[in-house]
Amino acid sequence: LHINISSINITWEYPLTIPPTQFLVKGLSNAFSSSGFVNITNTMINDTYYIYTNLMFGCYYEFTVTAYQDGMFSDPSHHSTLFENGGTAPPGPPQSLSAYNITSTSISLIWNEPQPETELKYLYHVYKGEHSNDLVQADTTQDSTYIFRHLQSHTRYYFSVQADFGGEKSILSPVISAVTSISYLSPVTILNIST
Repeated sequence: LHINISSINITWEYPLTIPPTQFLVKGLSNAFSSSGFVNITNTMINDTYYIYTNLMFGCYYEFTVTAYQDGMFSDPSHHSTLFENGGTAPPGPPQSLSAYNITSTSISLIWNEPQPETELKYLYHVYKGEHSNDLVQADTTQDSTYIFRHLQSHTRYYFSVQADFGGEKSILSPVISAVTSISYLSPVTILNIST
């Protein structure tokens, strides 16, 4: 999770055993120490949510929750996903990938930006293969179109595209396939017949 906000809502569920009377929320961050992670909250609450409001830009945070009942604490929850406040979310995959302008030796691809659309400039990694399960990255482009050239005629190829922003990569788009057309040779012209 990579976000740019001033607060975060932390929620959890009651354990399956006897409901506890309180929960202990612990938070760690490097926001207030140059030497590593330190405690930023150690709060007892009576509900299943907590709002932390002191997020600082460019710093890392993670949280755990421990149940409390009759003077005893449970094991802490798994650490929440470590996130950076002010980072960039991995983009979604490119949308509506399709092939067009197919010839015997080339296939053009076109796709839409990941959703939701932003003002950010994406890179796109373009993948190609002769089977849907053996795609290999062929190139990278800043455009939302790409032309594969020097292909074999009458051959099926498979394609996918991956969005990339600042090193954060999406999953691959759904794979599509297209078949290059048949290459027809021009008829031979007889120049001369001799006996």
